[in-house]
Amino acid sequence: MFLQKALYISLYLFTASIAILLNPNPDFDNNDGDGARSLAPRGNCLPISNGQGNCNINYCWTGTDGTQYTEAITISGSDGNSNPTSMTTTNSANLYLSGLFNTGYNHWFPLGHECSNDNTEVYTVHRMNNDEDSVAHITDLDCKTCDFGSLICAIQLANANLVAFTNGGAGEVPCASS
Repeated sequence: MFLQKALYISLYLFTASIAILLNPNPDFDNNDGDGARSLAPRGNCLPISNGQGNCNINYCWTGTDGTQYTEAITISGSDGNSNPTSMTTTNSANLYLSGLFNTGYNHWFPLGHECSNDNTEVYTVHRMNNDEDSVAHITDLDCKTCDFGSLICAIQLANANLVAFTNGGAGEVPCASS
């Protein structure tokens, strides 16, 4: 019995060492969430600040062509109880508000999900390459503190390692695919 257990343990350790040491494909599979997130180099997702008193929602992702993007949406003029006076983007060629989904106030929010409500959402469109864009949205945004609940996106943006963070102090929030 002792020899049988020793043999099983030896086979287990041998198998585990082969799995760890011999990786036939050192490149990460972009379809695996943990592996995909490891593709985005740390330090490239730096905050963009567009003035004190504004809410800056920073986005960082990798396009399908390997381009690393860091862009931001700035919400100005909202005290959390009122809608903003403006919403701008750092580069509308790479990141812009979705006119298809943001059908509410000034086409900045979905209908019924403005800053004056407690369930604020913002839909954004992200450049993936020269011919393709993908949509994501944040939920439960507080326009005064600039905190939000979650980031929801298509699988394509999940594979692109999309994260969002704000000047409200929240850390990087990876997107959850819808």
